Amino acid sequence: MYLTPSVQRVTSRPIPDSAPISDRSAAKPPAARVKRAYQALSMTSIGLEMGLAVVVGLFAGQWLDGYFGTEPYLMLFLLGCGIAAAFKALWRAGQQAKRVVRESDEVTITGDNSAGLDDLDDRLDDRSSDLQGREGSAP
Repeated sequence: MYLTPSVQRVTSRPIPDSAPISDRSAAKPPAARVKRAYQALSMTSIGLEMGLAVVVGLFAGQWLDGYFGTEPYLMLFLLGCGIAAAFKALWRAGQQAKRVVRESDEVTITGDNSAGLDDLDDRLDDRSSDLQGREGSAP
């Protein structure tokens, strides 16, 4: 089956391996779209995960300080553990997002879809260095 991006109709032509990336990605089955939607939704839970890690560490530390009479040491320790767990969750989500991007063949930088991830990294590095140069020269 072949799904053209401009017409959005299904035909029975096979997709050749030499087809442009945009043609191959347009023919993905619905299961692939569902997988991408699930991955996007799993990324949105990072805020909740980070907030809960900090709040649980804070309240568990306060309760243990009241129970053992060691105020504020256990609260500070468990709050630090909660913050560390929040940053670990953020790191894990970033690594997962990077893996999803690398697995995807839909990287679009230019109109011809010919640039790869290395070219994207180079362009982003160039733009960030340009921005840093501009900030340094501003009055």
